[in-house]
Amino acid sequence: MGTKNIIITPKIKDSHIKIIQITGGVILRKSILLTVILCFSLCITGIASAGEKKALETTEDAIERAQELFPEVIKGKEKELNVNFRENSQEEKDYWSIRWHSHMPGKDYAHFHLKMDSETGTLYNLRFDVPDKEKTRKQVLTRSEAKKKALAFARKYHPEKLAKLKLDNTHRLNRHGDELDLTYNFRWVRKINGVFYEENEIRVRVDALTGKVIYFNCNWSKLLNIQEVGIEKNELTDKIIKNLGFYPCYDIEKKPGSRENKAVLEYHLNTNQHQFSAKNGKPVDHQGNELSWDETKSYDSKFNIIPTPEKKVTPEKPVKNINRSEAEKIASEFFDKIGLEGKIDSSGGSTRRESSGFEEKYWEYRLKPGTKQEGHHHIEVRINARTGKINRYYNRVHTMPGNETEKAKISKKEASKKVEEFLDIVRPEGLENMVMRKEYDHPNDHDYDFFWAGLVNGIPFEDNYLRVSVNKQTGKVENFYTRNYQVKSFASTKDIITESKAAEAFKKNKPLKLDNDRVYNQQKQVDKTILIYRLNHTPINARTGEVKDSQKKKESIEPYKEKIQSHWAKLPLTLFAENGLLPEPEKFDTNTAVTRIEGLRTLAAACDRHYHPDVTDSPFSDVKKDGENFGTILNAVNNGIVEKGGKLNPDNALTREDLAIWVVNALDFDKVASSSIEIKLPYKDSSAISKDKKNYVAIADGLDIINPNKNGNFRPQDKVTWGELASVVIEVAPELRD
Repeated sequence: MGTKNIIITPKIKDSHIKIIQITGGVILRKSILLTVILCFSLCITGIASAGEKKALETTEDAIERAQELFPEVIKGKEKELNVNFRENSQEEKDYWSIRWHSHMPGKDYAHFHLKMDSETGTLYNLRFDVPDKEKTRKQVLTRSEAKKKALAFARKYHPEKLAKLKLDNTHRLNRHGDELDLTYNFRWVRKINGVFYEENEIRVRVDALTGKVIYFNCNWSKLLNIQEVGIEKNELTDKIIKNLGFYPCYDIEKKPGSRENKAVLEYHLNTNQHQFSAKNGKPVDHQGNELSWDETKSYDSKFNIIPTPEKKVTPEKPVKNINRSEAEKIASEFFDKIGLEGKIDSSGGSTRRESSGFEEKYWEYRLKPGTKQEGHHHIEVRINARTGKINRYYNRVHTMPGNETEKAKISKKEASKKVEEFLDIVRPEGLENMVMRKEYDHPNDHDYDFFWAGLVNGIPFEDNYLRVSVNKQTGKVENFYTRNYQVKSFASTKDIITESKAAEAFKKNKPLKLDNDRVYNQQKQVDKTILIYRLNHTPINARTGEVKDSQKKKESIEPYKEKIQSHWAKLPLTLFAENGLLPEPEKFDTNTAVTRIEGLRTLAAACDRHYHPDVTDSPFSDVKKDGENFGTILNAVNNGIVEKGGKLNPDNALTREDLAIWVVNALDFDKVASSSIEIKLPYKDSSAISKDKKNYVAIADGLDIINPNKNGNFRPQDKVTWGELASVVIEVAPELRD
């Protein structure tokens, strides 16, 4: 039988395909192509000086300037550019926006967007998507190498500004989500009297696999009456504790991928404001208005905690099944009671799966107002199909902008009466087991907001709530919403720490950070900078006194440096360390065997495809839904890395054979691997590879991802080390991004 060529296109680089001999004469041919896309190289060189000032008055001026700054990027695309002039009073500059993107999906997709000041022609913002096929592990940068590139780029375009800035070494620590970050982030910011002034800063992001600058932004606003510190941090901390205090509440302990969450006990600071004047310590809102301590409190009174053991929640079962016609009647009667006329139209329905195991269904109806109604209305009501109760009501008049700063025509006390009348209609049973939380009323807010939290064991559970909003101009209720969040259990209220212990934990955590904040007061038409202490939201565990830090951070690589600096996989391991994917430093060794759950966690992190399905059963018999790694396992299953069913054996060592299977699955080659065609294996130890896994191993080797040793042995049952895992995951990561 003759030979044929198979072209495999999903998620793989041409430079990685090797010849694989397949029974029957079919082969995969290796194409050794080192593709370099010069038109996207963002060269540091340019025809004109990047710092040269040049006013841009026309579209042609903007394109010409872009060509001067980035000749290799713009060349050949002049007719495909999307060029727009933008007025931007907020950033104190008008600018030209130039965009371009390729129409090729997947790994060939490329995009750039740059903004240039119209008065000076200087670059102040750039976003750039590097095509995935440019990324290979041979190009992995260290942080110091990336920093040099970022510094050179910033120095080229804004040398005078950069000279006034300091590198913020804490910036790289912050990260969002659980994805594997393949970039290095740098931030230079101005310091005034030792305090960051974030209105003067430069940010640069460098791709770790290509060394390209993929993001740049220069934020430069004028300095406005910089203040000096009038109250020290420790003194203000004492004031906050004395004037605000803490309250106990239930908060949801969320498990990724699961809705069966527990309600744990915490202490929260009793305020809805998180900024305080560094001049006198008083609370301030987002426009710099000083507030009294009393108006910033969330609750006026203390809570009487009812000593109760852990309370298991019995799932609530459906007792009714309101059909569409019955729901329409309820909607019609409701609109009549609140004095609205018009034609009722069904706007469909919605379903939400609760943790209690059944689906909560809703019917939704819109009202087309009569001719007496003024303005453009959107009026809708949502009815719970199980209870027949109104779950949400929305009635907003869409008017021309500019009315937000008008003086309110009704007082909050008058609005409160409107709310009482409305609740008599939609909630005749009253507000038993609920407590009102104070909502700060900003003068420029469109509505008065009223909020009630549920009470459990005498303590607020703010994820169960009722909210009503009243328009300040019309006095009409514009929004009503009630939520009943299902949890598995409520923690015991016995043996919890006192409020004074919570205050000690708060003080020890030092949650205040000095910061310069630029604000614009709409009422006074004043633009100014104020020196504030910014408060980090720090819930305190009511049983242990530990402070929960909700901000995810990248890890410092310092504790790992000695162990990885001379390792052959130093660069991939460095990225793993920065992303917090390595074990604790004292437990880590480059040659330590990786467990199956650790392998899944890193591969799942490399996929930026995250699924949040409603889960009723665990995908594996030896994995608990409330386990620490359940979300990771669920994400791996839904990304096709591992197939559900049977046992996962998460704590067993990961073998090279199984890593090959997971990588092939993640790259969407599982259909090829599971075909009836048998791929020949050229290894000396081929007989040691499980029969149903041979194709997976062959493809992983053929893609140059997992290879045999110099003696020609694949070693399928050998345990995967951290060095091997990091090398493989960083190699395939670009191909796992949609």
